[in-house]
Amino acid sequence: MAKLSSTTVFGDLFVTGNISNAAPFSARLTSTQPDAENGVDVDIFDAVDISSSAITRDSSKQITFDVSGTFEISWMVNFHRTGSGARNIMYSEVEKNGSRLSSRTRVADYIRTSGNGDECSTGSTVILQIQSGDTLRIFANEERGGETGNDIERAVIYIKRIE
Repeated sequence: MAKLSSTTVFGDLFVTGNISNAAPFSARLTSTQPDAENGVDVDIFDAVDISSSAITRDSSKQITFDVSGTFEISWMVNFHRTGSGARNIMYSEVEKNGSRLSSRTRVADYIRTSGNGDECSTGSTVILQIQSGDTLRIFANEERGGETGNDIERAVIYIKRIE
C-alpha cells in the first residue's frame, strides 16, 4: 500500500472498502496505580499522546472504538514491588467489551527478588477484529504468590487500524 501526502484525482474515483484517515492512537499512565495484586483495570488511557478519530477515550481505564476494522494493539505494563518480600507472578491482558481475552492476550512475568524494589513488565501485541462501539481495557493482576504492594508504575498502549 502506497502512502501519499496528497493526491489529486481527475475523473471518477471508485473505492472498494473503506477510506479512513484514522491516525494511530497512543496513551499512557501518568501516576502510580497501587495494589495491582487485587486485580485492576489499568489507568493506561490516563494521558492521550496521539488522538485518533477512530477512538473515543471514555475514562482513564477505557476507550470505545468509533469505527469497525482490524486493529493492532500493543501494550506494556510495568509492576514495581513496594510491599511484602516474597516472589510472585504478575500478568496483564486485553479486555474487550468486558470480557478478558486470556487465551489470546494474557502475558505474565516473574518478580524473582524476595525483597522490596524489584520490577517486572508484561506486554504484547495482538491483532483484533473490532466493531464500532466495542470497548477496550487492559486488566492486570497477580497470578501466583499472594503478595501485597505490587504497584503499576508505567503503562503505555499504542493502537493502529490496519484494515
